[in-house]
Amino acid sequence: MTRTLQFDGLSRTPAPIKSAILFDALTRDYRDVLHGIDVLMLVCAGVDEKRETVAALVPDARFERFENSSHRPIIEESERFNRVLGRFVASLWSRPGIHVTAFTR
Repeated sequence: MTRTLQFDGLSRTPAPIKSAILFDALTRDYRDVLHGIDVLMLVCAGVDEKRETVAALVPDARFERFENSSHRPIIEESERFNRVLGRFVASLWSRPGIHVTAFTR
């Protein structure tokens, strides 16, 4: 179901938007501004992705490698991803100076 929804969403994205996203991802280098990010960040990466640099350059970033995923750990290792994300969010509650607001519907 999740894969179907993801494909459905991608298939409706207009070609010019897809091209702009790809162009941006391939041509921009954000390494010089990553040190200025002042929010906690969880960086997740599949086995073949090079994301350690991002985590190393962002203060208070946490890095998690998903060894059984390529590019989409949220889909390829969804149970583990949810556990990792849950632990990260739970850790926010105990940080001094961090105020988390719970939203309910």
